[in-house]
Amino acid sequence: MASTSQVVHGAGTPTPTGYLQVACTAWFLYDWALTIEDEIDYIWRRRWTFTKVLYILIRLTTLVLLGAETAQYVFLENLSKSQCDIFSWALAIATAVVIVEVDIVLQLRVYVMYQRSRRILWTNAALCVLNVACAAIILVFFFSETQFVAVPPWIQGSCYDVRSEALGAVWVAPLCYELYLTLLTVHKLVRDYRLFGRMEEQSSLLSVLVRDSVVYFILLVVVVALNVVFWAGTRITPGDSAVNLIHSAGGIGGTRIILSMREAALRPISVINDTALSTTFEMHAMKRASRRSRDQRTTEDNAISPRSNTVVDHENDEVVIIAP
Repeated sequence: MASTSQVVHGAGTPTPTGYLQVACTAWFLYDWALTIEDEIDYIWRRRWTFTKVLYILIRLTTLVLLGAETAQYVFLENLSKSQCDIFSWALAIATAVVIVEVDIVLQLRVYVMYQRSRRILWTNAALCVLNVACAAIILVFFFSETQFVAVPPWIQGSCYDVRSEALGAVWVAPLCYELYLTLLTVHKLVRDYRLFGRMEEQSSLLSVLVRDSVVYFILLVVVVALNVVFWAGTRITPGDSAVNLIHSAGGIGGTRIILSMREAALRPISVINDTALSTTFEMHAMKRASRRSRDQRTTEDNAISPRSNTVVDHENDEVVIIAP
């Protein structure tokens, strides 16, 4: 008959890291199940575009990252220091990839909200590069100082370590950048709501924020802020395992924002209760169509026939007489 110690050794002891990892993975998969119909309608049944490729990349990289972390924190045991070093650097690089992908989505969302302002686009792109550079420098300096910790074999998971509290500063630049983007979106929506929101009797500012996916900006700011606190307050896992919240929230928020944009772009102009996003798409489409029609009429009317010495200037609504 097996002793109590043997039973405990065989079962393993769960850790907060393992619980958090399972919760984050389940959250991501559950949200994927909720949005699968929209994904089929707005992603897989549509032509290939940049946002479609970005959507698929976010889905796949987040899924692979959460799967690898689940294996590390729940199923794998007694990995060597060299194996854990490889695992840790691979996860750090994958985390950076997911964050950059999500930041691109946030920039696209702001770019559309501000009527495709090139100034906004290039300013945000420059700040994004600065954000990534700051985080990378801090990571390179302090990540290598982590010290491997050997744990008893009856502890679930592997690759526990002690790290410098200063490593928590790696999240300060991403927090500032995402807070800045969030403030841009909230400012634009509040301003638009004050101008046009009264047209919809049952709309509220909160409903507009939800419909236009700004809540996912706020969600990302919250989880990044939590990582700053956890990483600075705990020098050992599960402090750094709180990054799983960023992975799952980024995968969920990034894909939902893309779905929101594509849904709005495909919405008919005749729909009255449009969000600010769909209105922006539609207004640009109508402006382009109107401009093409006007240019075509101007070209046709400006063609001077041998029998006529007049030119119709549609730009200024004038008829110009050409001297013979």
